[in-house]
Amino acid sequence: MHRDCPGETLKRWMENPQIGDPMPLARGFEMKLGRVIAAAILLSPLPFSASVEPATAATTHTVVIKGSLQVSSCCGLLGTGDETRTETFTRVATLTRDHPTASLLVSKCAGGEARGDLRFKVRLNGALVFTTSDLKLFEESVCDNNDLDDESSEFTVSPPRRSRHVNLSTMNSEFHSPDEALAQFTVIHTVSPTTAPSLLYAGRVVGNPHKIALAWVDDSTDATGYEIHNTETNQTAHLASDRRSMVWEQAIVFHTCFQIRALGVGGPSAWVPANPSEICAKWFDSP
Repeated sequence: MHRDCPGETLKRWMENPQIGDPMPLARGFEMKLGRVIAAAILLSPLPFSASVEPATAATTHTVVIKGSLQVSSCCGLLGTGDETRTETFTRVATLTRDHPTASLLVSKCAGGEARGDLRFKVRLNGALVFTTSDLKLFEESVCDNNDLDDESSEFTVSPPRRSRHVNLSTMNSEFHSPDEALAQFTVIHTVSPTTAPSLLYAGRVVGNPHKIALAWVDDSTDATGYEIHNTETNQTAHLASDRRSMVWEQAIVFHTCFQIRALGVGGPSAWVPANPSEICAKWFDSP
C-alpha cells in the first residue's frame, strides 16, 4: 500500500487547497524525526521559505493576593495578653487548565491566645478565577487551638486582567475578651499571552499565481482564533480557532510575505516570524 509522505500531502494541497488541512500528517511525521529535520524534509520539494520552532503551552493564569491580616487579643487578666499584630502578605497561585485549583493560607497570632486564619481557595473556570476567602478567629489559652469564635467569608469572580478588593472582619463576644481579626486584601488576576503558532508555510497555488496557500501548526491548547498579516499590503485576515490553513487571493506581485499570531483570553501572541520578510511566497514559485 502506498502511503504519502508529508511533503507529498502538502504538495497536493498546494495544487488543490480544497482537500482540507494538510498539517496532521506533517505533525505525526514531525514527532518521529524531530521538528528541525521534518522542516527540512517538508521544505525540500516545496517553495516554502522558512519555519519557526514550535513550543506547546497552555495559557497560564496568575492570581496574586496582596493585603494585611490584623489580629487583636484584648483584656487578659491584669492586662496580660493585650496585643495587636499585623501581617502584611502576598500570596501567589498559578493556574492552568490542567491544574485549575490552589489553596493559600495566611495565619497570625496575638497575645499568645487569639489566632486569625485567612484561607483562600482559588479555582480556574474557563477564563474566570473564582476565589473563596475565609477568615476564622480562634481564641483559647494558647494560639495553637481549634476553639472557633467567629468566621467571615466572601466569594469573588475575577475576569482576566481585573482585580477585586475584599474586607473581612471577625470578633468574639466573650465578656472581657473582645478579640478580633480583620483582613483587607486585593485579588489580582493576570493572564499569560497565548502561545504563538509555528511552522508557517506560504506558497503560490499551482496553476493559479493569484492564490497563495498558507498553513501552520497550532501550538496553543486554548487559542480563540488567528490573525494572518500580509506584510506587503498591510491587510489582516481573522480566522476561527479551528483553522490550520487558508488561501490568500491577491494580484500578482514579485513576492508577498506573511506573519501569524494566535488570539486568546490573555491577549494575542507575538507575531511570528518576528522578521516580517522571512515567510514569503515569490512570483517565481508559480510554474
